[in-house]
Amino acid sequence: PPEEEVEEKEEKEEEGEKEEKAEKEEKEEKEKAEEKEEKEMEEEEEQDDSAQVQFKDTDGDVILLKLGENGLDEYVNDELEIEGVELFEIDEAERSYEDDTGHGSFAEDADVKSIAEKVRKLFEAAEAKAAEPEKRAKNYTKPNILLLGPTGSGKTYLLRNLADR
Repeated sequence: PPEEEVEEKEEKEEEGEKEEKAEKEEKEEKEKAEEKEEKEMEEEEEQDDSAQVQFKDTDGDVILLKLGENGLDEYVNDELEIEGVELFEIDEAERSYEDDTGHGSFAEDADVKSIAEKVRKLFEAAEAKAAEPEKRAKNYTKPNILLLGPTGSGKTYLLRNLADR
């Protein structure tokens, strides 16, 4: 009996150590996942900041130029004013700007030079995005269509072109 008690005690200690080890590993994995999530959120925020420019004009309106699906969009006081902005010129000396619908002046505390540089980069990004070919979906569903033909006859090519339209 004393030997059995010693063995049982050792087994319980081993089980306890295994449980502690498993808990420790689980905790480490959880911490790593949280760190990874934080890092991804920071990267997204950085990308969001680089894809938009915000400033105030002399009327107190908040102007936001943001890279959207169809190019550059202009928001005034959080309301979409112009979708697909084509013109946004800044006159640094006059501290004014002109867009597709009119013109305005920058608030006194606005860093016009910095804003002009950011706007230039936004337009470059919008042009680059427009020049990229649209990404094609990887999975093509072929409902109710049966195409027969030898290998290389263009069955998939035909379906992809139809799917793009």
